[in-house]
Amino acid sequence: MGLEDYHVVELIGEGGFGKVYRARRRGTGLVVAMKFIVKKGKNEKELRSLRQEIDILTSLNHDNIVMLLDAFETQTEFVVVMEYAKGELFEVLEDDRSLPEEQVRGIAKQLVRALQYLHSKRIIHRDMKPQNILVGRNGTVKLCDFGFARAMSCNTMVLTSIKGTPLYMAPELVQEQSYTHTADLWSLGCILYELYYGQPPFYTNSIYTLIQQIVRDPVKFPEPISPAFKSFLQGLLTKNASARLNWPGLATHPFVAETPEDARLVLANAERDRVLRERLATLGGFQLTKRQGAGDAPAYGGHANDDDDDADPRRRGSGNVQIDGPSGPTARPGSSSSGASGANNDGAPSQNSNLRASTGGRGGVALLRRSGTSLHQQTFSDAAINAVGTDEPAVRLRHLSAMLQTATAAAATPIQSAALFERLARTVLFRNLAECAAHADADVAGAAIHTLAAFLHPTEGSVMPLPGIGATTSGKGKATQTASSVVMQRSATPCGEAELRHAAATAVGNHAGALQALMFHATNRTALQDASLRVLVHCGRHSPKFTTIAVQSQAFPPLWSALLAASDAPRDDRSMLHAAALGLLLVADSARIVRASTPSTLQPERVAGFAAALKARVARIGAVQEEPVDVPSLNVDSAAAFALAALVRDLPDVCKVALDRPVLRGAVAHIHRVRRAKGLAMPITPRALGTGYGFPEMGALDGAVSLLAMALSDTDSWLYADAPVDALVQASNAAGTSVPDPTLSTAAFLADDVGAVDALLRLLKDADEKGTTELTPAATLSLVRAVGTVAVQGEQRTRSLRFLSATLPPEAAATAGAGGHTGSASAAAAAGSDAPGEVSVMLLLSWLLRTGYLSMVSHWPVTAGGGRGVAAQTAHSAVQVIAMVYLTPARTPTTAAPGDEKQAQEAKAQEQQSLQALQQAVYRDGVMGNLVNALDVLGQGQLGACFSLIARVVLVSLHLARSFVDCGGLLPARVHKLLNKKEVPATVVVDMLSIMCHLSRASKEYYPAIHDANAYDSLRILLQQDDPQVRIKTCNLVGNLFKHSNFFFQHLRDSGVLKEVAACCKDPDPGTRKFACFAVGNAAYHSSKVYAELRPIVPSIVEMLTAPDDKARQNAAGAVANLVRNGPELLEPLLEAGAPSVLLAQLADPAARRVALIATYALCTHEQGRAAFRERGIEAEIVTIERDVSVEAARNGAPPEAMTVKYLQRLREKLGMRAKSPPPPPQTMAHPLKEAGDVASSPPGS
Repeated sequence: MGLEDYHVVELIGEGGFGKVYRARRRGTGLVVAMKFIVKKGKNEKELRSLRQEIDILTSLNHDNIVMLLDAFETQTEFVVVMEYAKGELFEVLEDDRSLPEEQVRGIAKQLVRALQYLHSKRIIHRDMKPQNILVGRNGTVKLCDFGFARAMSCNTMVLTSIKGTPLYMAPELVQEQSYTHTADLWSLGCILYELYYGQPPFYTNSIYTLIQQIVRDPVKFPEPISPAFKSFLQGLLTKNASARLNWPGLATHPFVAETPEDARLVLANAERDRVLRERLATLGGFQLTKRQGAGDAPAYGGHANDDDDDADPRRRGSGNVQIDGPSGPTARPGSSSSGASGANNDGAPSQNSNLRASTGGRGGVALLRRSGTSLHQQTFSDAAINAVGTDEPAVRLRHLSAMLQTATAAAATPIQSAALFERLARTVLFRNLAECAAHADADVAGAAIHTLAAFLHPTEGSVMPLPGIGATTSGKGKATQTASSVVMQRSATPCGEAELRHAAATAVGNHAGALQALMFHATNRTALQDASLRVLVHCGRHSPKFTTIAVQSQAFPPLWSALLAASDAPRDDRSMLHAAALGLLLVADSARIVRASTPSTLQPERVAGFAAALKARVARIGAVQEEPVDVPSLNVDSAAAFALAALVRDLPDVCKVALDRPVLRGAVAHIHRVRRAKGLAMPITPRALGTGYGFPEMGALDGAVSLLAMALSDTDSWLYADAPVDALVQASNAAGTSVPDPTLSTAAFLADDVGAVDALLRLLKDADEKGTTELTPAATLSLVRAVGTVAVQGEQRTRSLRFLSATLPPEAAATAGAGGHTGSASAAAAAGSDAPGEVSVMLLLSWLLRTGYLSMVSHWPVTAGGGRGVAAQTAHSAVQVIAMVYLTPARTPTTAAPGDEKQAQEAKAQEQQSLQALQQAVYRDGVMGNLVNALDVLGQGQLGACFSLIARVVLVSLHLARSFVDCGGLLPARVHKLLNKKEVPATVVVDMLSIMCHLSRASKEYYPAIHDANAYDSLRILLQQDDPQVRIKTCNLVGNLFKHSNFFFQHLRDSGVLKEVAACCKDPDPGTRKFACFAVGNAAYHSSKVYAELRPIVPSIVEMLTAPDDKARQNAAGAVANLVRNGPELLEPLLEAGAPSVLLAQLADPAARRVALIATYALCTHEQGRAAFRERGIEAEIVTIERDVSVEAARNGAPPEAMTVKYLQRLREKLGMRAKSPPPPPQTMAHPLKEAGDVASSPPGS
């Protein structure tokens, strides 16, 4: 359609993107909104981006997303036709300023549904704001403008008007960091905040100030606001994107949880949209066409006519375009139908067809794209898929040729091909391809195998970076994007590749003929050998059952024999190198399963010889002094190291390969060679080792690292020989090599003359987000565990942590001599070093916990060695080593001479200083932030060790306590997780409570952060837990929350926490009762408002005065004192509970006397209390106590205890007794309880 099909009525909006008009479809009563987006001033990249956004919108179908009805392009503008909604949410804000919470909740539910749908479709809105949210007549909320504003103008964000400021942008966006769909969730929080409070959480006309506020300032939540709404907003407005409230928990949050009424409204809206779509279909629908060629102005419909501008308030275009009908191209009346259809009579597209269509006028040729149909979908239509499995060979071949071409293109652009992948995985395509792979017609079989290989192991497209690589490269080798941004973008738009490849592997594995054909070609080096090996390798990696089925095939023994015979591909036969590398990978993946499923096929002797040949090949790498980087040979060497490591690990009794110096020297040399090569041609392409495109399933260094890691993880390895440095140097010089770095070898326990540790540490440095590496996450995990083993061995063998404080020398110095290779400044620079800077082993491990790297690993596909599990294990392994720095006491190093006590003491002191210096260095580098970040990826069983370490250091260091808060340790989502006994171990809950206790006790400056954590509901639930330790710690925390002020009173009372604490005073567990008394006593210290809550538990507190535990009695006495400190409301209940009698008995007991005096004095400040004590003879008791105190002081030759004397004198004054001569001035007044209120300022139970 074009402008001639619409009558433009009036302008209804405009902005930096263009103008929006209300219009009517000609010949109907359908009212629409037409957005005109001006092309002028936009470069070709921006225009392509906008076309892509429009293309994406054609597939959306959701009640809360504005329906795209039509889109076309003129020479000067894009025109987008949408359903017409009543108005913007921005207008609601302008009219009403703010909305009631229930109305906000209704809007929130609809926006959550819209975003959940978008994010499930792998679409990020990127421009959420009230102006992009429309409200229909029936109150239905509609989301619109998917990235248009961003695509249209680069200067939108520098405007000074409110609409031009980043009011709703997430911190990661305003800082220009990588982002995911969680940026939309921050914007959602800002919008809901503004709906309720009348302005966004951060609001200023200065863009610089606004950005600073978004990044740094906490969000404030003025009362009143319900706990559920506040929790929801806090979760969305979490500055740390990885800790932000996310799917699926967001959709089930209590504030937006669906109700039956919501479900009814959703159904009603869906029915309304269905009726609208049926009406559109009756009217002829809309057909979007995609532009072909730079010279064709119209991209989505008829051409423009610049001379026709007299029909509407806007100029009118003309021109017609051929439209796809149900069974092929048909022409609209008045259009030309001379264009080629691009299809054969049998319905199969020809290989050179682009489905061309003719357009009238000056529009040129456009590539047809019917709504919901594309070239990919036509090539893989149900009819075409069925034809591949049933028709004559000529027809099959025609379809397969088109499918191969399309599959190659689709696999190279998996994000754009997501819908195709998801659909194909559910069809019979791969079953039919497997059948064709076994077809008697060689051309049919070849086309089918190549198509399978294109899907399973694509060789075209940009190579995606492994986690840790700093940048991915374009085809010309130029860095284009950071690894983090690429991975996060890919994670936000998963492409269904794993599902598709699993379907392919399953189909091939279930077809015996296909298996035999693939194995035949792989065995006999036919023209299909390479493609067949690609299929076999990746089928095994994407289907757990495939290899088990494959090794039982009759064709497998010949293939196995051929693979074992091809262990050493000649370097001069380049045509064989790619297949050789694939063959090595197939052996590595199959050996263990061959032994388990068909041991008769294994041929142990040949496997042993094969492993020996691999060992010789790896060792030969270290014997070569210097050679140019040859990518095909590098691939084979990488595969050889990988296969050798797999055989040593999986078949140790068969291979019996010793990881001696030559093989480890070869592995180290291979590492240095690959790290140098990255400056020339990395990532390596074509990748025999991975998928070519997408997420590589193996890095070029996985094998070499696995060999070194296995050697270092063996504590009986020759690497741990107790040789002195001098001997190591002499031995290395005799062998013609050098010790890479004696400071890392640390002499006393490590005999590493091949540079294994140095090589691993350099890769560990490369694994940092700013570096480069060729390691999968699983291989990096092996590396970290190996370094951890070295650290433990170093501490055990030397009683020192000097290995962790040892520094990695500059690159050039380290590469010299490793495997005979010479280093240079240029080589060091090529390997990404910081020469001449140095970094310690400890800092390298701490860096691994940074958000960037762990986040990348978490989002990496599980099928490619990534995922949350590997990220959690990596973090856990790093945390275990870091814990050594804080949990290992300083000991006398083994370097001290035996029997020399002075030298031993000096050595221990030096070790203590080194340990403190190491702790300070790690602190300066942000270890607390790294540990807190690790909490987001650790699994339930791994949280304990990490958080125990955090608790340990927070409780002993005020600096680290401050750092814990600054690094987001008290973010609401994180605190809720750590206080949820259903999600984390009880030890983690107790540690979190201990940290909050410590912070609240340390300073009231932490009160706002603790309050913002919004843990009140969690505390109430914990007070009801069966575990007494949890109840004790929670009561202790509540008590300390009242230590400095009454800041928390209202929140603790309103949330029901105080009520639960009071109930704990009657708890059957004595420890819980003791700390509950402490909590209610401190609560009562600040205000009489709490007295009403505490009246029912007065008898229990009085009963605690006679508890056998000293601390319990002290807490009870302090509580009694504070229950009358601010008023007499509870005096009568205390007297009725017998408090005077109990306290008089306590006064007679010297061990309990001091705290009893405090409570007695507090009661005597009231006339009714004094009367009660007089009736019980308190005056005589005071005289007796004074005499006993004087006698005791004389016996000890010291003045009487100051606190006792002070309160005895105060009691005399209150009771009107004659003043007693004061005792001599006391020497000291040191006692924590100076007055009744000191129960709160120096809590006995803290």
